[in-house]
Amino acid sequence: MTKFWIITAIIFIVLTIIIAKFSYNSVRKESSAKMWKIGNGRTVYWEGVVVASSGMTILTMAILHFTNVLTF
Repeated sequence: MTKFWIITAIIFIVLTIIIAKFSYNSVRKESSAKMWKIGNGRTVYWEGVVVASSGMTILTMAILHFTNVLTF
């Protein structure tokens, strides 16, 4: 079970970094400077990144489970 959580955490962190790396600049340019500086824009952005990463992690773990690459 520990192996499962370690792999899940690694996949989540990697996906979060990848999503943030590709989307940060475009989201920053689309929002106004005031909105981004106040913090509401950043909060909404990071909430979206975490939700997307969580969904992709669940999907990745399901694919690994159903292809018998990872058994838990």
